[in-house]
Amino acid sequence: MYNEGSLLVASIFFSGGVFALRFSRRIFGSYLAPPGIYAGVWLFSLSVFYIGVISYYALELRTLVVFLFSILTFTIGGLLSKKLIKRKNNNFGYFLNQSTNQNRRLRWAIYILFGLGVLGCTMYYLEFHRLIGIESLYSDPRLVRFEESMGELRRVRWIGLTRSLLVPSFILSVIYLCIKPMQHKKSMWVVVIVSLFSLAASSGRTLVMTLGLCSGLSVIYVAQNIGEPISFRKYGLPILTGSVLFFAYFVTTTSMLHKWVSYVYLTKVTSHLPDALIGLADLTHYLVGGFPAFQSLINSSEEANQSVSFTFGVISRIMHEIDPSLFGYPDYVQPFVFVPIPCNLYTYLDAFYRDFGWIGIAIFPFLIGLVTTTLYLWMRRSPGIMKVYVVSLMGLCIFQSTGVNTFGTFQTWVWIASPLGLVKLLALFSGGQRKYRFLHDQNFTKVIRTGPLFRNTENKS
Repeated sequence: MYNEGSLLVASIFFSGGVFALRFSRRIFGSYLAPPGIYAGVWLFSLSVFYIGVISYYALELRTLVVFLFSILTFTIGGLLSKKLIKRKNNNFGYFLNQSTNQNRRLRWAIYILFGLGVLGCTMYYLEFHRLIGIESLYSDPRLVRFEESMGELRRVRWIGLTRSLLVPSFILSVIYLCIKPMQHKKSMWVVVIVSLFSLAASSGRTLVMTLGLCSGLSVIYVAQNIGEPISFRKYGLPILTGSVLFFAYFVTTTSMLHKWVSYVYLTKVTSHLPDALIGLADLTHYLVGGFPAFQSLINSSEEANQSVSFTFGVISRIMHEIDPSLFGYPDYVQPFVFVPIPCNLYTYLDAFYRDFGWIGIAIFPFLIGLVTTTLYLWMRRSPGIMKVYVVSLMGLCIFQSTGVNTFGTFQTWVWIASPLGLVKLLALFSGGQRKYRFLHDQNFTKVIRTGPLFRNTENKS
């Protein structure tokens, strides 16, 4: 039985997503608190599934109950966190104080990450050229895609790991540029531009989406922490522009890779669309293809438990590096399943099911909701740049949860640990700065006096 689309069901899930965002705004003070992101992404994605862009196998009642139950348990975890952390941050100057005081250390941490990333990127492209020739980037994109996803370029060990440090350097530079009192911003623009073009050349669409989503979340979190209103006029146009540019990039790369969804899998809703808009079907597949694939997983006779943990992939990866003969490699690129279109995305719930069965599906969304919301509320209570960065990464993992599980991957934890460790290390070597040195900065004083905190005080007086 196929899903050919149901506007009624799609409307119900869409309304549920809107309600979830409003609930998040009311309870947690933001649409982009982790429970709001999670419920919104899953309910809106289910709405897209039932619009019927692609003719997937229909979802069974059990599958829908699992998805809705994960939304419920994630939200309950967030509400429990809200009970534990009640204090709110009303001092909007606190974030600017902390940021300006750590200006030098943060800047040097970004420089070091960027330098290591450029070194790794250089070594990567040298290895790339040795294997298939650097000209393959434009002459044979399909070969590049194959080598990076299935061939020798898939596991380049320390080279790929070092190259990926361009991701935290890019995101931290964007955060740095959003804070007005910060100095040396021209160098941060260099980091942003060079990192983007170095990674976009061959890393595929997932990493470009990673940079865009995580940076967008961090910009909004910075605005929240300095008391700046999140207006559609200021943020709506950049978000719309970024979405259009990403869609154009996605369609272009899809055409280069010849990865168009076959007309055989399109429904009556989309089969008559021009080729340019068929890219929407491809984008839809990455967004909701994991739903029927996960259903295929839980309906199969395959054993749930695996020899390698995907839930705690970072530990599995470390153990594999210590003794490859004893510990397997946590391979997140799963075999394709036909739903009926080929798909190897199973949602992030597959890791919990493969490792722990139904108990894992019942417990881990709750735990992730508890932890991520605690981090978010901790950031709002005593904000700082590194807290914004970590919470943005967690938000990114939530956005990707309808496709893959990135909460436990080795790369995610490297992105978290490397900048945090560098900042702490630089703090030890710097010998400390004068605690309130930032108060003498004229730019900082100007921002504070024109900010919402000063205006509110002025109105009260």
